[in-house]
Amino acid sequence: MKKIVLIGVGETPMGNSNGLSTLELQAQASMAAIRDAGLSKNQIDGLIVAPSIADNFMMPSMTLADYLGMPNLNYSTSLALGGIGGCAMVQQAMMAINCGMCSTVLIVGGEARISSKGRKSMVESLAGVGHPQYEVPFGAFIPACYALIAKRHMHEYGTTPEDLASVAVTMRSHAMKNPLAQYRDPLTLDGVLSSKMIADPLHMFDCAGVADGVAALIVSSSENARGTRNTAVELLGWGEGYTHEYISSAPSLTTMGCVESGKKAFRRAGVTPSDMDGAMLYDCFTITVLIELEDLGFCEKGESGSLARAGEIALGGKLPVNTHGGLLSCGHSGGGISVAHVTEAVRQLRHEAGDRQIPDAELICVHGNSGIMSAHSTLILGRA
Repeated sequence: MKKIVLIGVGETPMGNSNGLSTLELQAQASMAAIRDAGLSKNQIDGLIVAPSIADNFMMPSMTLADYLGMPNLNYSTSLALGGIGGCAMVQQAMMAINCGMCSTVLIVGGEARISSKGRKSMVESLAGVGHPQYEVPFGAFIPACYALIAKRHMHEYGTTPEDLASVAVTMRSHAMKNPLAQYRDPLTLDGVLSSKMIADPLHMFDCAGVADGVAALIVSSSENARGTRNTAVELLGWGEGYTHEYISSAPSLTTMGCVESGKKAFRRAGVTPSDMDGAMLYDCFTITVLIELEDLGFCEKGESGSLARAGEIALGGKLPVNTHGGLLSCGHSGGGISVAHVTEAVRQLRHEAGDRQIPDAELICVHGNSGIMSAHSTLILGRA
């Protein structure tokens, strides 16, 4: 197999884009990533785009290719995989390059959720994601399903609301160092615990909000990337894991498919969780981070809450998590914005993250989760 490297990244500011469309934001992030790699758009021959729920493009990758004026594509597709999209699209690019279908792939995720649909309409459009027979008729909606997971974790391991809130506070402390983040005001434990209850035990700040924003990255082979301007970041390991689609059919509410995706990724990379300098973990809710920390092997079951409370997932701690602020504070503009977890890992491994830099970062784990902890994808990235 060819050695696969990530050579360019670009992001738009997160939050309210004040009327910019998904295509405009995708173009901004795409061109930023292409410039960052020192390429021209004519040198891109592969394109993978996460679909936009807000805009519902019929052919998302071709819509963007047409908008950007990219005539030299040999490979184009869209992956409707939600939050694992950031990691899964990197794997897809790896396979396309190794099959000889293309040589340099642009990956794009995120959308204009506020500008296209508005907060209320966007939240309402996601209300019916549960099983149409066994969940939706009983009022299940996404926060309620994750609340079931949180409640079960509390029952089995003694996890507390303060444990959950510690994750939100840490993500906000990181976002305050990120000029592109949506939420940059200070946040305290009391602020989280006194915020509106959305679905017991999840308060408002335990849940990622709604944003406009797009992230993009360029993936290529190491031989094809010679001469590009940046320190290359290498794809060392990858893996996926699936346990269920609907929460009512999950074999467990506290152990998820990230166990398998993580094992595969670490094995392929020839490293262990203890070797990681940081982790970019999908964080649609605070409980998501706690379960991922445990199932990926960064701590034992039931220990993630104390890890978060002790500051070990913050900058300066044992395993800094989501140094850009994650979905909880940098912003959540659709499952495809998990590409931003990958771009942040790239910036960390280039040692270009400024005030939020993890000292001497060499290895970072990136993990995506889709549905109600249904599908999982893990990457191990290293400084080449």
